[in-house]
Amino acid sequence: MHIVPGIVYFHALLGLTLFVLLPFTYLFHMAYNFLAIFYAVRRRMARTIA
Repeated sequence: MHIVPGIVYFHALLGLTLFVLLPFTYLFHMAYNFLAIFYAVRRRMARTIA
């Protein structure tokens, strides 16, 4: 992969940056939404307060 010098490091840096920023992205919130709904329904069925 010596077509572009340092591309491996740039690629690793970009991947780590996206991994760190994942909790703040729209995609993560859409995936988390299903879990949040699931646990909200479980709490509701158990009649507990969140």
